[in-house]
Amino acid sequence: MKRARIAVAVLALAAVQGWSATITWDYARTMLGGDDMLDLPVVEALNVGSGTGTTVDGVAFKGDGTTTSVFVPVSSGGSYSAFLTSETTPSISDAYHTLLSNGKYSADAVVLSNLTVGAEYTIQIWTSDARANLIGRTVLVGTERKELFSNAFMIAGGLGQYIIGTFTADSATQTIPLEAGAGSITGKKPDVQISAAALYSGAATFAAPPTFEPGIVPAEVTWDGYVRPISDGTDTLGLTAQGTLNVGGAVDVTLDGIAFAADDGAAAVASLGGTAHEGYVPGPQGSTDPDVSQDYIDLLDSGRDVPGGILITGLTNGQSYTVQLWVNDASYEGNFDQTEVDGGARLLRSSMQGAVNSLGQYLIGTFTANSAQQVVSIASKNGAKLNAVAVYDGAASFDPDPPAEFPKPPPPEFEFVGPEWISGVDSDFYGNIVVTAHSLGDKYTTNVVGGITFLPDDNVAKGGKYSLFIETNSWPEVSDPYKAVLTTARYNVSSFNLKNLTVGQQYSVQLFSSDARATLGAGKDRTTDIVTNTTVAVSIRQSDDSAARLGQYAVAVFTAKETTKTIVIAGGAPPGEEGSSVINAYILYKGDVRFPPDKFEGWMDGYGLIGADAEKGADPDGDGLNNLYEYGLNGDPTNSANQGTQPACLVDSSGMKYIYVVRTDDPDLQYYLEINNDLATGSWTQSGYTTVSGPSGDPDWELVTNSIPVDLSKKFIRLIIE
Repeated sequence: MKRARIAVAVLALAAVQGWSATITWDYARTMLGGDDMLDLPVVEALNVGSGTGTTVDGVAFKGDGTTTSVFVPVSSGGSYSAFLTSETTPSISDAYHTLLSNGKYSADAVVLSNLTVGAEYTIQIWTSDARANLIGRTVLVGTERKELFSNAFMIAGGLGQYIIGTFTADSATQTIPLEAGAGSITGKKPDVQISAAALYSGAATFAAPPTFEPGIVPAEVTWDGYVRPISDGTDTLGLTAQGTLNVGGAVDVTLDGIAFAADDGAAAVASLGGTAHEGYVPGPQGSTDPDVSQDYIDLLDSGRDVPGGILITGLTNGQSYTVQLWVNDASYEGNFDQTEVDGGARLLRSSMQGAVNSLGQYLIGTFTANSAQQVVSIASKNGAKLNAVAVYDGAASFDPDPPAEFPKPPPPEFEFVGPEWISGVDSDFYGNIVVTAHSLGDKYTTNVVGGITFLPDDNVAKGGKYSLFIETNSWPEVSDPYKAVLTTARYNVSSFNLKNLTVGQQYSVQLFSSDARATLGAGKDRTTDIVTNTTVAVSIRQSDDSAARLGQYAVAVFTAKETTKTIVIAGGAPPGEEGSSVINAYILYKGDVRFPPDKFEGWMDGYGLIGADAEKGADPDGDGLNNLYEYGLNGDPTNSANQGTQPACLVDSSGMKYIYVVRTDDPDLQYYLEINNDLATGSWTQSGYTTVSGPSGDPDWELVTNSIPVDLSKKFIRLIIE
């Protein structure tokens, strides 16, 4: 009886899935942004993972789960709607982008129904996943396990592949199994991503095998040992140019006899993504460093922001080539952006000195083509640029030595204090003057912690908002206002932008990063990274690996060169995990927190005095009392009518009493009297009197009474404050 039940179950499964016909598969083909749909009658098409239909190149894709006559809705796996980034390589239509953004992961099959036995069909299946941390994943299609790359370009934003196959139906149903192939190069496990499927009537004719082959497309480049600064000489190479590109430029530009083709999609070299831009060289000829020709300026003035790489076409397998890349952005002061080439093999500066009209760098490398089309990847460390490309026939010889006067790197952009673990008490804060403080992710609430007022989010950080980064019922030692500051945050922050700074003023900005959610579990040891001069300078941990700590803070110290300052932020994580930067709050202090200001400096700052007017011996209000005496006597250095509490002199039968006030909150401040009996021949001494201190009624001040005997007809007395 038990065997009979098993047999019935097997027969039922066969009835659902059908006896699948043999499918003859084409080669996997890469989405290159053109018309990927087939010129055959469409039976039905499915927008996998989305309940909404969309039309691409005249083919109407029905929503997954809506009424379909042929496609059985893909019930296995989970739906996802962000498989593509906003900018893709190559660019595609909005409708195609919508189709490929949706999909399902962990799907196990595409199932067709209501087929006509004996009829010929063509099936087309797409997979695309442009997310940077999942590059390298593949999908195996059919019983033949044909491999499709979910990202054929092997760069962030790269599109995937589709495959077509023909079969003659021998049943009303057809099952096409799907299987996970390779995992990602970042260590993510293998998984199936399927974006769309279409069934056509009739058998397609397969074209020649594609020349674009994922997996071997990235060029294996041997790079020069030195990234070289753009010079006032001839930087191009003495080789025949096979392909060129004036990146982002609308017209051809000729430099040293080499014509750099306009970035119009017709050149043999193409930039993969990025936003075209002009104005990277603001100054006219004669103002750049170094002083280059107008042709060179015209070439470097245009470019693309954050391109994903370059695609080189028309190559011959087995032939040697040399590629030369130029990176430049001399448009603003303090530019230390760098472009990462070929997975970090080399870093190119956009501006050698980080100054206006200070030009960038170029790099050369050689490779042997293993495909008719090759990709060189580019990534942003903190603002990638690409301005020009030249591909030459043959392999260049590298100069083994750098230039005789290779420019020195710019000085550090920041100095750092910490990171330190957040204790949850007032000792987390510094004693410097607070310019401003804000909680991020909260637009409405003001909290006061340790005497510091944290105002609502002021949009200095670009990223999403979230409000449950710590559980408020935990951490009993932390005050409710401090918990409120740490509970909200901005996440996936890429930059932090301070405004309204005073040029020449030194500042310290304290960044708090806390993600202590217990739901993260052990192993989620994420960091918020501050990136400067292309490298991670400080990694601020958001918790420990068991979410048992509140996270950390760190301080970046800098001197403002402009009224604004940008700090580049990235998210770090252990291998195999996804990072997400988190900033909960920040405090902007005046000065360097490593050297807290003395009481006098803080007092002067409260009156807004800077520079020479803030010196101890200065008298900005012109009342004859310098700043130090105004401070020591509770005066106002900006108001001549307020000289504070002036010393008083009383005489009675016991002698003279000289009385003055003393600050009790500044132990570095010294008060004493000097007495002189004869201004012409005498000298000033600190003897000849006794001193008694007493309360003044204000805890920050004391009254000091000095008793001076009246034993001469005249005495001269002066109060010294230092």
